[in-house]
Amino acid sequence: MHFIWLVCDNYFLELNIDYGDSWTMKKIQTSSTKLGHKTLADRLFREIKEDIVKGVILQGQKIGEASFAIKYNTSRGPLREALQRLEGINLIDRIPNAGCRVVSLSLQKMLELYQVRGLIEGYAARLATIAMSQADIEGLRSLMNDHEELVALSGGEAYVQNEGNQDLHYYIYSRCQNDWLINCIDNNIYYLMRMCRLNLSHRILSRAELALKEHNDIVSAIENRDADLVDMLMRRHIESAWKAIEKKLSSTPSETELVDESQSLKG
Repeated sequence: MHFIWLVCDNYFLELNIDYGDSWTMKKIQTSSTKLGHKTLADRLFREIKEDIVKGVILQGQKIGEASFAIKYNTSRGPLREALQRLEGINLIDRIPNAGCRVVSLSLQKMLELYQVRGLIEGYAARLATIAMSQADIEGLRSLMNDHEELVALSGGEAYVQNEGNQDLHYYIYSRCQNDWLINCIDNNIYYLMRMCRLNLSHRILSRAELALKEHNDIVSAIENRDADLVDMLMRRHIESAWKAIEKKLSSTPSETELVDESQSLKG
């Protein structure tokens, strides 16, 4: 009896040849297949997440696996894994007997989101002020300098932060050295906050320079290791952002209707 292995892209074939004319063949998946599936699910998670956050996929939109598999050029296995992860960070709601829909942010939901943000991010900023290394603080000041240039290039009309360490809020709370708190913000708040920010906040013309000043004040307080002041300034900053959003929606009925009807915040 002999064994022959034929190596293919993501698997190999094991040929079991007996003395005589009989033989058997078995297809064996390799670890690269599993790795490829994982990598594909990661890519889908990032792409769909970004499309939801930016409003490319509308709030309240039903997610059909067949149509999404075609749109994102994938099979249903990796897609389902990506959708489960998106549900885990509250960008997708799974409704019994109705499938999945993109989360809808009504005015009341946004109010609740910003109330919780003020409490949690204020405390996270307090902890980060104590926990940050000097190198972290220098990196924060460098980030703030980059943000000043971005706002200046827009003529003071836009303040759009990229995801992760290019986002001042993320930079600060991710360095609080409290995994429970970081996971809470990552999985319950951060991407919903980005939805609000990218769809509304940047369109409030008076907000860009004010937000930049408030960020600068927070960074200066962190540089001085004043945890009490940082906590207070972060809470005030988030409250100020909410008041600007509330005023914008209240003065623009058509946009309020879009929010209340669980549609896109883009007007």
